[in-house]
Amino acid sequence: MSGTKQGVVKKPVAIGPGEALEILASALHYCQQAGLVVRVGNANGGVTIILEGVTTSEGRLVVTAGAAEP
Repeated sequence: MSGTKQGVVKKPVAIGPGEALEILASALHYCQQAGLVVRVGNANGGVTIILEGVTTSEGRLVVTAGAAEP
């Protein structure tokens, strides 16, 4: 057993903006290593990230046909 009582929900650990950006940068790097094209640019006072060959379906990211897959 995990040592927690059944039904007890743990609070997520709070992280700062810098750490969150490091995690995002790492995830984007993994996307590139998997063959996805990642484009990042400044727009409207923020950053726009485009993953070519990726779309959303029911709130999830989905690789479309024609995108690089291993």
